[in-house]
Amino acid sequence: MHAVVGVHPGPGKTVKIQEEPVVYPDHDIMLLKLPSPVTNINPIPLPDNNECNTKPGIGEPVQVAGHGRYQIDNKGQPKPGQPTRLKCATMKVSKCDTEAIKISKPNEPIGNWICYQRNNVGTCVGDSGGGVEYQGKLRAVHVSGRTDGCTRQGISLDVCKYKEWIKKTIKGK
Repeated sequence: MHAVVGVHPGPGKTVKIQEEPVVYPDHDIMLLKLPSPVTNINPIPLPDNNECNTKPGIGEPVQVAGHGRYQIDNKGQPKPGQPTRLKCATMKVSKCDTEAIKISKPNEPIGNWICYQRNNVGTCVGDSGGGVEYQGKLRAVHVSGRTDGCTRQGISLDVCKYKEWIKKTIKGK
């Protein structure tokens, strides 16, 4: 497994993850330990507890980042290949299509999701694990990349729901 660090503005550096990832049981989120400290980047902070008390509202903008497929063929399907630089898009928070999500993500509670979309813009295969920024903080982690045109609703997990687990896991390492 690999991680790309220092990707904005790019091109970033690929590092090999040497330890087993720490996976939250039955949820689509995990933590990776980098083999050595990265000193030449400014990490995005997690929201504080007050910021976690309120979810982003419907229609509010979020920045979504990823290395997923980004070109669509004339049939509306994603073309092979991934960008060499991190791609970012401003999308609007939307009401989650809970019935569709329950099929692909049956273990995550509905309240842990943040969804977003924008006409003719979307997330795609390869974007999973990318950050979702809201008001300058890492508010969510993208978990669902589409394979059917990549313009449907994006789905992420709200990091606020996992903050205690994140802190406990990092402290224990």
